[in-house]
Amino acid sequence: MGPKGTKSKLHYDSDHNLFVQIYGYKKIRLISPVYSKNCYPINKSWYDAYSPIDVENPDLERCPDFDSVEILETIVGPGDMIYIPQQWWHDIRSQSVSISANFWWVSWQDFGEEIWGEFCHRFLTGEDSFDPNNSYLTAFWKNFKRDWLN
Repeated sequence: MGPKGTKSKLHYDSDHNLFVQIYGYKKIRLISPVYSKNCYPINKSWYDAYSPIDVENPDLERCPDFDSVEILETIVGPGDMIYIPQQWWHDIRSQSVSISANFWWVSWQDFGEEIWGEFCHRFLTGEDSFDPNNSYLTAFWKNFKRDWLN
């Protein structure tokens, strides 16, 4: 839920997403992962990445390769649903007061790859940025215990 003008930074997620617009309108811009380098990823982790680029006003002096990016654009309204494939860059901006819902999921193969990526990130890199409360491994174990061991 949010007011008119709310925006998400250009980013991608490692999960597939069904984005559902319940109330109001949002402009959604999608960029294929083939243009990832052109989006100048920052804050990249095993599960997502962000871009410093403002899609509506890109700084082409700082990020000149963004000029060649192909952007798909649509506006969603009440009752609309859009599929955002995993690792597709997206920029979402509220055109009015709005309510949206997201349904993220991964295939079993993707889930295995994400668990392995998280394991490597957690135990092999030595980075302290791992958050066990926001983790596929932790969520899987918690759900497994709840659903299968009780």
